[in-house]
Amino acid sequence: MPQVSSGPKNHWGETPLHAAALHGHANIVKLLLSRSDVDPNSKTNKGDTPLRYATRSGAEIKMLLAIDNMDLNPVDGDSDTPILAAALSGSEKVLQLLFDCKGINRNQVNNKGNTLLHMAVKSGDEVTVKIVLELGDPDLNARHPYGVIPLKLAAKRGHEAIVRLLKAPQTHHSGPTGAESNTSVEY
Repeated sequence: MPQVSSGPKNHWGETPLHAAALHGHANIVKLLLSRSDVDPNSKTNKGDTPLRYATRSGAEIKMLLAIDNMDLNPVDGDSDTPILAAALSGSEKVLQLLFDCKGINRNQVNNKGNTLLHMAVKSGDEVTVKIVLELGDPDLNARHPYGVIPLKLAAKRGHEAIVRLLKAPQTHHSGPTGAESNTSVEY
């Protein structure tokens, strides 16, 4: 077996596993994960884990999700989790994989007050918003500290298709209160 250093972190706190996950190097991720001295939940100086990095590339996320001791909900310095990062980046495939994981926190709010739906709207990707609406049970009227709800955020950013999607009757979405919502918010 070739010698691979799993250890030292660079000045950002990244391990070789972080780099391999970020750049989609499947063979290196597999090799590193086979080693007992590699921590799959290692955090960078900003709090990012290899799973968080994999949400950017999408390539190695299945391998990381298959690990028994993988922390699915690590928070970084902004209180973002991998699922929030996937929603923000519009990574539909990654988002779907994370929603399929038992124990994924769908209700994380980052330190800027953004919910999963806020992040999906910010992505500008209509399919990402649809996935969050269908699988995330979002609160359509959730406000971040500046009082902005997802509908207003979509309108402000000029995401017309997302505005229509959020204004459409969503009787299958209940939000965290359990009450049915028809997005009757005026905008």
